[in-house]
Amino acid sequence: MNLSRVSVLLALFVLVCLAPGVIAAGQVCFEGKDYPAAPEALAVGVGDFNRDGDLDLAVATGLWSDSSTPGLVSILLGSGDGTFCAGLDYAAGIRTHGLVVADLNEDGIPDLAIANYGHDYQGSVVTILLGNGDGTFRGPFQYPAGTNLIFVMTGDFNADGHVDLAVGNNNWPQGVTILQGAGDGSFRATGHYYLVGVNPRGGEVGDFNGDGRLDLAVGVYQWPSGVEILFGVGNGTFRPPVHYDVPGNVQSVRGGDFNGDGVTDLVTTNIDGADVSILLGERDGSFSLYANYPVLQMPSGAAVADFDQDGRTDLAVTSGAVPYVSLLLGHGDGSFDESTPCRVAGFSIDGNPIVAADFDEDGRLDLAVTGWHAGIVSVLLNVCAQFSAFNLQHVELDFGAQASADAYKFAGDFTQAAGRHLNPLRDDVTVTVGPLQMTIPAGSFVAQGSGFTWTGKVGNATMTAAFADLGAGAFGFGIEARAVDLGGVTNPVPIRLSIGRDWGEATLRVPGRLVLDQGVTVSGGLAPAAPVPIQRAR
Repeated sequence: MNLSRVSVLLALFVLVCLAPGVIAAGQVCFEGKDYPAAPEALAVGVGDFNRDGDLDLAVATGLWSDSSTPGLVSILLGSGDGTFCAGLDYAAGIRTHGLVVADLNEDGIPDLAIANYGHDYQGSVVTILLGNGDGTFRGPFQYPAGTNLIFVMTGDFNADGHVDLAVGNNNWPQGVTILQGAGDGSFRATGHYYLVGVNPRGGEVGDFNGDGRLDLAVGVYQWPSGVEILFGVGNGTFRPPVHYDVPGNVQSVRGGDFNGDGVTDLVTTNIDGADVSILLGERDGSFSLYANYPVLQMPSGAAVADFDQDGRTDLAVTSGAVPYVSLLLGHGDGSFDESTPCRVAGFSIDGNPIVAADFDEDGRLDLAVTGWHAGIVSVLLNVCAQFSAFNLQHVELDFGAQASADAYKFAGDFTQAAGRHLNPLRDDVTVTVGPLQMTIPAGSFVAQGSGFTWTGKVGNATMTAAFADLGAGAFGFGIEARAVDLGGVTNPVPIRLSIGRDWGEATLRVPGRLVLDQGVTVSGGLAPAAPVPIQRAR
């Protein structure tokens, strides 16, 4: 069929044609603020240390350049709006390296456990700081746990109801020491030491094989690089490790459900590979390497969370070479988008300098990142929000015989996210159809009845937009643009509406293959799995 202009008209009731879109990484936006901390920060933890309902930060600084000076833990007290004020600093042993927040003495107040690397085989201890509930701590209380301690993890490994510690040793013979907790904040050596590969790195605690007992996943840096799984017996002991090869020198390991099957999967940051590896878990506790994704140089720590609120697990990865965090948004099937960099104050050189939490209490997960040389903690607030509902009821794509002679029109409704107060009079409005993005600047709309309208030029295009306030946070909308170029559009077509930092998106799946030849030819069949280019005739 050869036509000068043909409109493709699709409606919401054709369910296969309209499905939730995959959120691109650029649709999560962070705003950063930096807070002073002592140099050489190697770990950060989150907890409500003063019991005011707002999250606080604990930052462990190693002072590796001066082994005669004890490391510190700096407390930053949160205000609940994403800002922090300095609390007190606490001596925390020689060369602090790993930090974990947990209630170690069962008083309902978060405490701190810090792994001390030590110097010349001295000072390799676990330092315990017990919280007082007002933002201050008592201690330090120290417990030997091997040599050159590099990480500490918590869990009830012997099922007695008390928190125990798993501590990584980075000197021969390299392995994991288990300290048994008494429930009062004290710990004793169990004599259980588990050999792992060379240069162990921080890992993950979880029940990987579903037997009700806690297991350990430990990153191994080299000879060979990979992940080692130690299955718990339930009495505080573990079986010999099972090794999984992961190339690129593993620097850290984190767990999460990346493919939505309810089983823990693992992600490793690979410092020499400049990538992260996804290992998908099976219900028997085994893992298989699924995919590698490039990130910024020398990837170090990773945070696992749903940053774009689409119900799928995402990743944020620090770099040991540049002051950026790589953000990878998950698809929910174990795969991820290409990474997008977010700038921070300093670069992080080890495996646990990033955490995700809701610091400004807006329901979206933020980030805190330590900068090794900068003496800075960067708090990155997640300032975007996805509409809680976004429905397209009418879509027209009108392809002209030549470039810049196309048009589109769509209408529907959306409901803003809880706690948001959108206003087209105040915020930019951006419309994206495929690769074509057009922005109506803030202040362009005029109030009309219970809604807002605007007609004008965006570049060479003529555009009309209208919003109707339906109450209870819901809006109806209609968008039309003419004299645009849709030649770069592929099938399926993502359609996105943004107001300020909030957005909704759907994917238009046109049945059959679209080929532009002085118009549009539509043939039968369902939408292809991969995008099919819509090409203009020459």
